[in-house]
Amino acid sequence: MKEEKKSSPKKQDSNKVVIDLPQTVTGETFEYEVPENEKEHTAHIYQEKVRFATGSPLRLSKGYVQKYDRQGWDNFRAYGTSQGWTIVPLHLPSGWSDEVGTLSSVGKKSNQRPK
Repeated sequence: MKEEKKSSPKKQDSNKVVIDLPQTVTGETFEYEVPENEKEHTAHIYQEKVRFATGSPLRLSKGYVQKYDRQGWDNFRAYGTSQGWTIVPLHLPSGWSDEVGTLSSVGKKSNQRPK
């Protein structure tokens, strides 16, 4: 399976963030303004399950911004790519990790349960 690349915000002007849409062939961008009162405790994430028309650059999917609290972001960033999401952090509060789990880490055995 192909691993998703994580892209980062293209430019940031005070509260405004502009990104290139993931896997775009037409140069589309996405603009978003982070509300001032949500900067300290809320992650703002662009997420999309990217789909195209067969044999065409016509994009069928539409991404959107999802807001997460700390626990929600930690869970989503660990498992979101395994569920098919393309994830682009638009804004993360100070101290929050921006590392996103990869498809290669899915299905690995853990030592959480006794054998």
